[in-house]
Amino acid sequence: MKSFRIIENVYRKHVTVCVEPNRRRAEAWIKERTTQEKDLTRCLGCTLYPNTSENDLLVWIQSKNDVTSLTHELLHCSTWILERAGVPMNVAADEALAYLQEYLLAQALQALGHRKLVGSLS
Repeated sequence: MKSFRIIENVYRKHVTVCVEPNRRRAEAWIKERTTQEKDLTRCLGCTLYPNTSENDLLVWIQSKNDVTSLTHELLHCSTWILERAGVPMNVAADEALAYLQEYLLAQALQALGHRKLVGSLS
């Protein structure tokens, strides 16, 4: 199991990512960190949003090489963070979404050892 935390200082929301191929261990990891329960039987990844007593968004992906699922889950995080900040989700404000998504993905890719995939802006 590999887990790491992405610190996001603009909106003051953070994302904790877990990479664990074993779904039962991933469910146990989630249960240790939240009151929410998640059945991962049919998932390649999932995002859990914090409730009032939790600060971090939690992301689980099954494989560190599944960049598609990682991107998908981090998009859930990006939209949740911006929605809480009052940023509308529309074409006029999509640049904020693009920058936040780029940052979260670059941080995750670096933590997973995929440095060659990270662009020069990150």
